[in-house]
Amino acid sequence: MHRDLKPDNVMITEDGAVPQIKLIDFNVAHSFDVESEGTEIEIKGCTGLKHWSAPETRTQLFYGIESESWSIGCLLYFMIYGTPPFNQDSDLKSQI
Repeated sequence: MHRDLKPDNVMITEDGAVPQIKLIDFNVAHSFDVESEGTEIEIKGCTGLKHWSAPETRTQLFYGIESESWSIGCLLYFMIYGTPPFNQDSDLKSQI
């Protein structure tokens, strides 16, 4: 789990004919044992920037790998519209 997905941590390289997307900056990443089926993966602790992180990562509650979907959605929005989906702190506070 990367836990800090944002435009600054996504690189696009053109090694050949097909561009490749690469993630960088794994300082706050967390790894999980994929062999342990049936157990929910939950971690605790704030990380990432408000504009790109899921609301549950701003609390002291546990959250799972699904929160990465929120960050990916924010990145896709940014790629389509050229602006973050949440520009003001007031927008973010209403999401928590």
